[in-house]
Amino acid sequence: MLVIHAGIDIGGTSVKAALLGPEGMRTGRSSPYRRPSLERLAEAVLEAMNGAGIHPDRGAAVVGICVPGRLDSTGTIVELSVNLPCLNGVRPAEIVGRCFGQGAQAAQYSPRVALLSDAVAAAIGSHHVDPSRGRLAAIVLGTGVGLAVLDGGEPVTIGARGIGHLGQLDVGVEPMPLGPDGGRGGLEGHIGLRALEARFGERIAEGLAGLDGEDPILRAMARACRIVHAIYTPDEIRLLGGVGMLLEPVLGKLEGLVRTELTGVARKGWRMSCADSPFLAAIGAAVHVGRSRV
Repeated sequence: MLVIHAGIDIGGTSVKAALLGPEGMRTGRSSPYRRPSLERLAEAVLEAMNGAGIHPDRGAAVVGICVPGRLDSTGTIVELSVNLPCLNGVRPAEIVGRCFGQGAQAAQYSPRVALLSDAVAAAIGSHHVDPSRGRLAAIVLGTGVGLAVLDGGEPVTIGARGIGHLGQLDVGVEPMPLGPDGGRGGLEGHIGLRALEARFGERIAEGLAGLDGEDPILRAMARACRIVHAIYTPDEIRLLGGVGMLLEPVLGKLEGLVRTELTGVARKGWRMSCADSPFLAAIGAAVHVGRSRV
């Protein structure tokens, strides 16, 4: 029986899907949503799957799912999702399973599922598309802000709880915004999608492209990157996610702020870049299950 490897990225504003097959990678994306109900989210998952050509009657499926939120100790239930509260207490595997269950041979093609964080999935996807030399720190900027670190292409972990929540890091930059998690001064309060919408409205791309080096957004990002250098000593920092892609016009300014009197423990010759695809997390989830024994 044909086995297909798929990735589902349940994001804060849309669902993206990727199908890893013999003919390469296919991707699909749902229409956008904002604070969806669980029913609307399930519709978006099916829409993205259809766009990527992921069908329940085309073979046995192994699906990687990434969600924005903290999983419980079992790694199967969303314990806290600030930006998608409809997921709190939910098993994402059941949502995807119901989408496969719409086929006539649903029992035969019930998917095997693995869950991983959206940041780790995006890092794996970015490394798959453009392999990084050495240690890669991926800062994923979208509705929220996440961090993943790969060493030789493999995720760096600290126990079962990941490596921390970069978006909730108090970067100490005035003004000190109140983040969606209830914490004051966090990076997400400066550059999370909701904060950018509040400041720039529908002109986020133009607003970010016009930032100068004194703007709190760039100073907050620079502080976060400098902390990442001190803790993880990466050879490369990549800014991923939809917001990360929009920082390309000011990447030089941001890198200049990071490099100015940067700690001596930072790796010599480190590099900084921005993503060029919104599908990296879905791709990474598909790659993850393609090389794992799920």
